[in-house]
Amino acid sequence: MLRPSSLAISADAVRPRPLTHGLLEAMPRIRHGFFTREGGVSSGIYKSLNTGTGSRDDRALVFKNRARAAAALGVPAARLATPYQVHGTNAVIVDNVWPPGEGPKADAVVTDRRGIALGI
Repeated sequence: MLRPSSLAISADAVRPRPLTHGLLEAMPRIRHGFFTREGGVSSGIYKSLNTGTGSRDDRALVFKNRARAAAALGVPAARLATPYQVHGTNAVIVDNVWPPGEGPKADAVVTDRRGIALGI
């Protein structure tokens, strides 16, 4: 007989489930989500959904996590724009997506372009 505490769930079986807010859900052209650490593949101090390309996490795992987060929003990972977060006051207007790890230093991003997913 299996007991719940003896079950191991593969990281591949768990997907990110973003939290949503009713006010943003009321806007039909905006998809949004606030992600927790659940649903990723990183381990150790980066355990689970680490999407930070500036971390010392295994880059392949970070890219897999980014793909999972983007998929949860219904966009390809190549359309995900994330800055290098610095906990400052800089905000960036996003007209085009930059390569992962090459984003500007900022803590806020905005866009009026369709098909770009923004992440902090």
